[in-house]
Amino acid sequence: MSEQGLEVLDSTYHKTQEWIGQLAENSHLEKGDAYKALRAVLLTLRDRLPIQEAIHFGAQLPMLIRGLYYDGWKPSETPIKMSREQFLEAIKEKIVTDRFMDPVRMTHDVVVLLQDHMSPGEMSNVKQILPKELRTLLPDSANQNGAGNMATANQKRAARKNIKKAARTAKKKRTVAHLPKRTRTALGKEGAKAAKKKR
Repeated sequence: MSEQGLEVLDSTYHKTQEWIGQLAENSHLEKGDAYKALRAVLLTLRDRLPIQEAIHFGAQLPMLIRGLYYDGWKPSETPIKMSREQFLEAIKEKIVTDRFMDPVRMTHDVVVLLQDHMSPGEMSNVKQILPKELRTLLPDSANQNGAGNMATANQKRAARKNIKKAARTAKKKRTVAHLPKRTRTALGKEGAKAAKKKR
């Protein structure tokens, strides 16, 4: 396998760990239980969405989580019509653990996580597609009420972390030196613009 292929796998592994770790921290769960909650909510939501929206939604997930999301999916049988109680029961059944995990709280916490990491408005689109009684389970999007495309605190933190990581890697491997001159120039302009904003 090429080095680039390994980097993609490494990146998606770290993103998946980050998502599960964030959910565990926000929900006060162990990572194993956070994974089970994430899986249960994603699979239940996937089965309730129309095919095209389920595919669009899944495309925004990190590769490992996307694989989990599509595992066992039967598009010909979706969307599965569910009442609020049936939706929550489906989540509860998918969370296989020896402790009680409130499906309402888990749905809320997973949706908050998704809002932090997905493109602005994606969860708003999902919410609009769902029937009214299921919409009440989803918290309002952080990007509503005039906030536009403002990044959340978690998105900003993740972006800073990614920039620092990319800078360390570039310095170590001198990857910038191997880029085309046009790309290096564009990166320099972006860096100068960012430095100007800091002043």
